[in-house]
Amino acid sequence: MIPSNPEVTLANMDTWYSSYASGICLAAYVLLQEDLQAGQTECFGFSSQSNQPALATVPWSRIDTGDPNLSDGKLNKLFTMIHTLAVRTVSYFAVGLRKAIASDYPLDRESCMGTYTPSLPKRLPTFSLLELPTPFTNESMVDLPTCHLARMTDPAFFEDGRWTGYKSMTGIWGQQQDWFDPIGGENRNVEWNNVRIVQPDGRLGIERTLYFEFVEWTAQNKYKMRSNWVHTTTEIFKIDLAIDRQTGLAELNNTCYSGWPMGIYYGVMTPFGLVVWIYKQSYMWLWKTEWAELCT
Repeated sequence: MIPSNPEVTLANMDTWYSSYASGICLAAYVLLQEDLQAGQTECFGFSSQSNQPALATVPWSRIDTGDPNLSDGKLNKLFTMIHTLAVRTVSYFAVGLRKAIASDYPLDRESCMGTYTPSLPKRLPTFSLLELPTPFTNESMVDLPTCHLARMTDPAFFEDGRWTGYKSMTGIWGQQQDWFDPIGGENRNVEWNNVRIVQPDGRLGIERTLYFEFVEWTAQNKYKMRSNWVHTTTEIFKIDLAIDRQTGLAELNNTCYSGWPMGIYYGVMTPFGLVVWIYKQSYMWLWKTEWAELCT
């Protein structure tokens, strides 16, 4: 894990700014590789151990923004670090997911019919989402990690359109490799109990894609959203989402269909969607359906 102490790792801020820029380039390149065949993902060499899943090498850290010992400068460094790790997660997640899709294992292709591919650069409305800094200026590297926040943390951005994504279940249930659970994947409990429709008790039906509705502003630049009920191949849940517009940090409080809390997860908005740390080596990555194509 990257410690939440800005004095420790890669103390030079220029290093983090450069790492973020290279991470954005890598993520875009990986997402462009739509036709990867089984085995071709090995050329990325993300893991030093051939049997180690790529996402297992991605560290994460929760930032305590209320820590009185952190100055504005130190907090800014931690924010840059977490944004850098998030775009790195996108690259590693995409490589593992492309590999799973190409090899048909450990992702069950039949259960993914009607779900979506990873977001595709050709479908991303980059120039409408990013306020790109002027190249070759002193501020360009400094402003790059946050140039997407003004538009991609706006409540209207979440409410506009539908969302999809995958959970990576690395390290959960004894899985020693990246195993992916698609939002909208076939779920036997949903099919057998016919809960896609509104229930007799008035509870809303369960859907294949997410949508978010604004709830309230909780502080300056902070607000809450709530999702519909959605399913993966293994779970049924809804999300109560809290967003900090200034930093892009997110807190997701997931509730399962029975009403029991699933846990609170922490993430950050990236130019490629919302990256969320779940547990140990496991992540969730959410993006808009319009950025992707249906799996066939």
